Amino acid sequence: MANSLSNSNGNGVLSEDGGPELTAFIRAADEVEAMACPAGVDKFWLEHEYEAGEEEQQSAYEKKAKSEARKADKRFAALEHVAEKAAEESDDKHTHAEKARKALEREEDVLGPHARRAPDAKLLKWGRWFLLLGGDIVGISGAALLLGEEPLNAFMQATSAAASAVTLGGVGREVRFAMTARIRKRDPAELTEAERPYAAWFRGPDAAATLIKVIVLVCTAGIFLIGGGIFALRDAAEGLGPAIAFGCLALALGLASFYNSFDTADDIAEHLDSKALWVKKLDRVAKDAREDSQIQQRAAAHAESTSIHAENKAAGEAAAKAVRRAKYAALGNSPGVAGHGRAPVPGTNGSGANRSGNDRKPPQPKQRPSKRKGPSR
Repeated sequence: MANSLSNSNGNGVLSEDGGPELTAFIRAADEVEAMACPAGVDKFWLEHEYEAGEEEQQSAYEKKAKSEARKADKRFAALEHVAEKAAEESDDKHTHAEKARKALEREEDVLGPHARRAPDAKLLKWGRWFLLLGGDIVGISGAALLLGEEPLNAFMQATSAAASAVTLGGVGREVRFAMTARIRKRDPAELTEAERPYAAWFRGPDAAATLIKVIVLVCTAGIFLIGGGIFALRDAAEGLGPAIAFGCLALALGLASFYNSFDTADDIAEHLDSKALWVKKLDRVAKDAREDSQIQQRAAAHAESTSIHAENKAAGEAAAKAVRRAKYAALGNSPGVAGHGRAPVPGTNGSGANRSGNDRKPPQPKQRPSKRKGPSR
């Protein structure tokens, strides 16, 4: 079946391109004036022929669409189960990410005003930490090299000792947490409706405060041990004066590391930062799930099939309209003789209503005669 039917020619004849071969018109009659259709004919056989041609065109294009879309429909069916499971998993991950984002927004509204960390706190913390680490490495490795230690051994030992000193100074973070918790402490009855779900943040230091004191003492002792070690190395290599100087510097670096951690610590800000990173990760996971190849392949197969069916449906409707136009042309070219037809269905008014979408009027009692003799319509 061809894609469409061509337009009719001047006489109402359809071009031959694979479409149905329909009667263009019956014989030309003697000249007549316009006349109403006879009441005894409901619809001419010529009209039935063209209407069947319309249905034939639509059916042919529907069949053509099914044939062309068969491969896409098979791909869609093969991917239906796995793609549906992947889509459900994607929806679950998207829902999880949305819940986490809304929870973060609520926490930012309630806890955000209690955060005290400066915007550049992270940059300052790691910059100062790097400088403190470098200073400790120089002080320890220099003394080891003066004592004749191998350069690699001296550097590795100095690096580990310096990292230990800076790490011990990190206890300032726990001290800052305990202090800010004490500052935020409020009576549960004073909490607002929005703050009550986060009451744990407003109850003050927990029972681990005593343990924190012990940890602070241990870290302080570690800093002094590192300072004493540098003092001993410098004393053996350079004498008492340089030993005191480098020992004091080591203690000062340890205390500076303590304050660096204390200055940049903020439990609420760090909590919100970790939640934001978690939400970002969930969003990335949800995005990856939505971009699953099986989901995309199923969507592509469905789009291809839908496009093929829509294109052929439109082409079938266009071809049917071309046949309908040819029918009107054939009827118009046969004003005298349109052919035999079927009688009206009993019980109707005999006017042949609903013929080709137009109501027929009964014949008028007075009609103008034809100029020449010939059968009337």
